[in-house]
Amino acid sequence: MGIGTRGRIAAVLIGVAALWGCAPLPGKTVDPLAPALGLRPGPPPAQDQWVGPYEDSRGSGELTIQLRRVGTRLEGSWRLRTGGDGTLTGTQSEGGSTARFQLASQGGSCPVLLDGEGEISGTTWTATYSGRDCQRPVSGGRFSLTRR
Repeated sequence: MGIGTRGRIAAVLIGVAALWGCAPLPGKTVDPLAPALGLRPGPPPAQDQWVGPYEDSRGSGELTIQLRRVGTRLEGSWRLRTGGDGTLTGTQSEGGSTARFQLASQGGSCPVLLDGEGEISGTTWTATYSGRDCQRPVSGGRFSLTRR
């Protein structure tokens, strides 16, 4: 007694489904079928460090941003030399020069939420921002950073 066409099709589909489920995480870098499909892992997103002065209605100081660019998406972290820190999220224009971003900090005793826009070149990032911290509105913000 042989396996009919339907039986063979069912066996192939079950086999493919079983292999598909072998990957512990989604994505082409861990998928066991990736090499067979010609998919190769890409390089990790580039991460740059940007450092320079900032000034806003609360005062001035030095700002450091660790920035990753994934396509047009921006993500990373920020830190003030005097103490504050948090996350950065945003987008960069398709051409790559205009960036819109949000700096946020939920930890610590004073949450911060700032929205900004600026220009990023290969070595400089200048921007303006505003928002609020736990005490008051933040206005007149600007920074001028250099990539390290």
